[in-house]
Amino acid sequence: MYGKVFKRSGARRGFNATEFIRQKLMREALDRHDYLIALRDQMIAHDDGIGESKELSIYLAEQAPTYALAIGVSVGNRRVVSLGTDIAREVEPHFGYVAKIFSEIEALTRDELLRGFLVTRFAEVTLLGPSMEKPLQVDMSSVRGRRVP
Repeated sequence: MYGKVFKRSGARRGFNATEFIRQKLMREALDRHDYLIALRDQMIAHDDGIGESKELSIYLAEQAPTYALAIGVSVGNRRVVSLGTDIAREVEPHFGYVAKIFSEIEALTRDELLRGFLVTRFAEVTLLGPSMEKPLQVDMSSVRGRRVP
């Protein structure tokens, strides 16, 4: 969740969270931010975990093998899949600090928008229709048929 806002997305336009946070954080917090984004990229967003090697090794005996079990195949080393509670506790204050920064900019932006609506009397708002609650559709056909703009 932390890293999502800092990555490119067609859904988020007009606000560069990475540039914004780089202007707000001091050196130590910025180093921690870069560390967390690198962990996110290596452990969650992509399939190459920390310490993981994608090399495939084949081991052969000195003599030409005559049966399949004489060929050894190794698929790399183990990968880190969890950082453990020590690192989680260590970075938790950073998450709170960054969340506070974004909450403040969100509140300021909301206030500016609302004041703008009052001044322009909602001139830039297009009414599409009345708001209606729709039931949540999470069955297979609804989810598979959903198109993301």
